[in-house]
Amino acid sequence: MIAAAAMLAALAVLLAGPVPARLARAAWPARRPVAALVVWQAIGLGGGVSLLGAFAALALSRLRWAGVVAFGATLLWLVGVLITSSVRVVLARRRHRYLLDLLAERERAGVTVLAHPAPAAYSVPGRRSRIVVSRGTFDRLAADELDAVVAHERAHLRQHHDLVVQPFVAWRRSFPFLRPARAAARAVEQLVEFLADDAARSRVGDAALDGALATMADEGYDLTARRRRL
Repeated sequence: MIAAAAMLAALAVLLAGPVPARLARAAWPARRPVAALVVWQAIGLGGGVSLLGAFAALALSRLRWAGVVAFGATLLWLVGVLITSSVRVVLARRRHRYLLDLLAERERAGVTVLAHPAPAAYSVPGRRSRIVVSRGTFDRLAADELDAVVAHERAHLRQHHDLVVQPFVAWRRSFPFLRPARAAARAVEQLVEFLADDAARSRVGDAALDGALATMADEGYDLTARRRRL
């Protein structure tokens, strides 16, 4: 059992370090975002299961109590971080929706409009989801470009991208000292942006989406990877 624990621990180390670091630098995920997300989820799940499996195997060896304590502590830590991270997100969204109710200018074209001169758009997931667009976005974008922005945000909500990203945010918070955990969260966040872009371009075309991204980029958003992918 000690040999099995060592093998599982080695696998957990690989899935927590070299493997995600290599995948985060790869070029193919931009071309196959759905497949890349499946791989990322497999890496995250496999890493957690391997780590717990290593401690479980240790608990069945002559180092029983060390394995039991390590297994229990790790399981509580991982579950605790996931729960606290999820609760924090839910409370932040609730407060954000409350502030939107106070500050929003009006509802227009199915979105919540904020009186801000700079182009900006985002979605707030949840039971009462919102798509928020600044007045500057309406003023600066052409009609088809605005359609691209709204379609992008609706894709985030429809495809529940927040649930895809959340485990990787929890992973980053579980192991903030691991650079690959931070790289994984950034990579997954970028992949869901690619998926939302694909939904927008299928609705309005590449030119409208690129025009919207160009305007947003002029305001300081780093959209280089998304525009290059188009």
